[in-house]
Amino acid sequence: MPPSPYNLFPPLDREALDALRGSIATEGQLDPIIKDEQGVTVIGHHREMICRELGVAPKIEVREFRSEAEKYLAAIQSNLARRHLDQAAREEVIKRYLCSLEETGDFVSAREIGRRFDVSHNTVRRYQAELEASGRIDQLPERARGKDGKLRPTKRHSIAVSGPASIARAAKLLPDLPNRLAGKTLDFRSARRAVQREQSKEKYSEWDRIAKSSVTAENVRLHHSSFQGLQDSWIGPEEVDLLLSDVPYDAKFIDSGQLKELVDLAQRWLKPGGLLVLYVGSIHLPRSVAVVQTQFEWVDMIVSVNASKGQPYHPHKSLIGYRPVLVWSKSPFAAIRPWSNLLSRCGKEKDAHEWQQPLTEAKQLAEWFSKPGDLIVDPCGGSFTTAIAAYQLGRRCVSCERDERRYSRGTDRRKQVTSNPEAGSTAAEPLILQHPAK
Repeated sequence: MPPSPYNLFPPLDREALDALRGSIATEGQLDPIIKDEQGVTVIGHHREMICRELGVAPKIEVREFRSEAEKYLAAIQSNLARRHLDQAAREEVIKRYLCSLEETGDFVSAREIGRRFDVSHNTVRRYQAELEASGRIDQLPERARGKDGKLRPTKRHSIAVSGPASIARAAKLLPDLPNRLAGKTLDFRSARRAVQREQSKEKYSEWDRIAKSSVTAENVRLHHSSFQGLQDSWIGPEEVDLLLSDVPYDAKFIDSGQLKELVDLAQRWLKPGGLLVLYVGSIHLPRSVAVVQTQFEWVDMIVSVNASKGQPYHPHKSLIGYRPVLVWSKSPFAAIRPWSNLLSRCGKEKDAHEWQQPLTEAKQLAEWFSKPGDLIVDPCGGSFTTAIAAYQLGRRCVSCERDERRYSRGTDRRKQVTSNPEAGSTAAEPLILQHPAK
C-alpha cells in the first residue's frame, strides 16, 4: 500500500481487493485517484496500488485543499461511502482520525465527529478518553470547532462524589455522559442514570444503522398458501424470532381449531424466548387467551385505540373503539426495548384489505419486539402490511395469504410501496413472491 498520512482505513480484504483488481483489469479505472498539491494521495490508495501492479497508467486528479483537516475529511467521506466497516474497524478509524486532528491542531467537537462517522458523540468522547489515558493524544482543548465551523469553548462534565471510594466509579462514568450535560455538576446517581439512558439510545441507534444497511431482496418472502401449507423448507423449527399477525376475529377461527393450529405452529417455529404477538377480536378475547395460554407465557396486552368513535360490532351493541394486541413469549422472555401498551391510530388504511392494519403500527410493533436481521412470520398476510414493515426495518419475513384476490392486491400494494421513496426502498424487486407447487 502506498504510504500516505490520509490512509486512515484498514486494507481491503482479499476478496474485495481481487474484485477491484478484476474490475480495473477488464473495465479500466473508473474513479480518479485524488492527490494534493504536493502529489500525496488523499483518495484512491488501493486503486493506485493495483494500477502499479497491472502496469496501467492511473487516472489522477490534483485537487486544491485549504487545510490538512480538509484532506482528512475528504478521505473519510469517500471511504465511508464505499466501505462496510464492523464496529472494531470503525473504532480504529475514528481513533486514527482523532490522532490526526491532534497532529494538525484542528480540533473538532465530538458531536461533529460523530456526525461524520455516523456514531454518537458519546462514543467519540469515550474514544478520546481512551486515547488520552494511553498518551496517544493530549487532553481536550479549551475550544473545538462545530458543524458550522465556529470555535466554541469546550465544556467539561463534573460529578459530585461523597468520598474517596466513589472517585474511581465516577471517573468511569465521565466519558459516557451525554454532551447536553456538559458544564453541569451531577450527583453520582443522576450521572449513572444518564449514562444508562445514553447507552440504550446508542444500542438502538446501532440497530437502526444495521437495519438501513441490511435490507436486501431476499429479506422478505411472500407465499400464496394457507399458513398450514407453509413448507418446512420455508420455516425451520425454532428459526423464528417474532410471529406477528392479525388473525380472523370471528368465532369460526377458534371453533374450527385454526387458532389452535396456529399456536402449535408458533410453538414449533419460534426460538426459545421468541414472541407471539396477535391482534385478536375483543368479543372473543377470553377464548383466544384460553387457547394461547396453554403453550405460551403471558407478557402483556397492547391496546390499539381508534381515533373514531368505534363500530357497533359487539353483541351488546357497545361501540368497539380498540383492538387488543396480545403479547406472549416462548420462555424465557427478555425484553428487547421498552414499549408502550397503548397505541393511538390516526386515520384508516383500508385500500388493500377490508381488515388492513396501519403500516406505522406494524412497524412500531416490529421495532419493539424484534431486532434488525430477525425473522418475522405473518401467517395471515392479508395485504402484507407486516411484510412491508419488516422490509423497511431490515428484518427478514415470511408471510402467506391463501385468498387469490387478496394475494394479488397485496402484491400490487408491494409495487406501489417500493416505487415510493417515502414508503421505503426504491429497489426494483425488493420482495420475493412464490406460489406453492400445484
